[in-house]
Amino acid sequence: SGFGKKSDAFVARLSADGELAWTRLLGTEGSDSAYALAPDGAGGVFVAGRTAGELGGEANAGAADAFVALAQCPTPAPTPAPTPAPTATPIPPPTGGKIVFVRRIDSNNLEIYVMDADGSSQTRLTTNVATEGDPAWSSDGNKIAFSSDRDGSKKIYIMSADGSGVARLTTDPVKDQNPSWSPDGSKITWNSLRDGNWEIYVMNSDGTSPTRLTFNSARDASPEWSSDGNKIAFQSERDGNWEIYVMNSDGTGPTRLTSNSTSDVSPSWSPDGTKIAWSSSRDGNWEIYVMDADGTSQERLTSNSIDDFRPDWSPDGTKLAFYTERDGNWEIYAMDADGSNQTNLSNNPAYEILPDWGP
Repeated sequence: SGFGKKSDAFVARLSADGELAWTRLLGTEGSDSAYALAPDGAGGVFVAGRTAGELGGEANAGAADAFVALAQCPTPAPTPAPTPAPTATPIPPPTGGKIVFVRRIDSNNLEIYVMDADGSSQTRLTTNVATEGDPAWSSDGNKIAFSSDRDGSKKIYIMSADGSGVARLTTDPVKDQNPSWSPDGSKITWNSLRDGNWEIYVMNSDGTSPTRLTFNSARDASPEWSSDGNKIAFQSERDGNWEIYVMNSDGTGPTRLTSNSTSDVSPSWSPDGTKIAWSSSRDGNWEIYVMDADGTSQERLTSNSIDDFRPDWSPDGTKLAFYTERDGNWEIYAMDADGSNQTNLSNNPAYEILPDWGP
């Protein structure tokens, strides 16, 4: 602004209500011009014509020089950083997959059913006046292997996940049961009486090339393939009572994992291969236990005066299905992997047994 012989510098600020507020920047004698405000508002440069005394330095009277003025104008208030919106804690998705199981229709008729992981949508897959049992999912969820005596003694069969396309795999006249798929779906292991006592065998998933894996005068049964395909867990009486063993998938290197004067049966590998769940009568009745894959850290999961049997892991390893008679008849239950939150899934007046949890 200049009036007559004197000029000075001002700044105008726009308030929140839209009004202009003027502030004089220098306020000394003389003429000031060409004022440039610094970007941070803390000062500026200008051209002044005044005496040396007016500016506290040496200058020729009446001459014009460039000067710096500091902190002559109010520093604008910093713009506050926006407060970030709170991040919601993610809720883990519910455990999915399907559970296949066996339901008794009458005293001579056991059929295979499937249900969702929460117990809903129970659907019958087989319709046969026979004993169907031991259902086992393929790892891709497209096939189910099972045992059936529909053609006489128990044999191994497969079917599609919807119950269609039933095909018989074994033809020996003696019993075959307890099938388990290899992780890649190319093979099935099972136990058979074809050589005089229960032994464990493996075959291609179309039933070809059956091969014996165990050679022991005692009974070997309930084989279960590990998720990496390298190991098979099983139960054996070779040391006088049923114990849990593990061997390489070609039958070599059998190693005993449990050592108990009572029975340990029905091993089930966790999906990551680090744990094995099983059933044991070591504490007076049948309960569910879990241990590390090398047999260490054995821990009891269920504690009930009624028997609990045949654990099987959910595909994500967070839960176990099993069957129990605690409600007066056999029902399918699920619980968290630490034994908590035990829940009846089947809720049916008939009895349900032998759950297998698939994708």
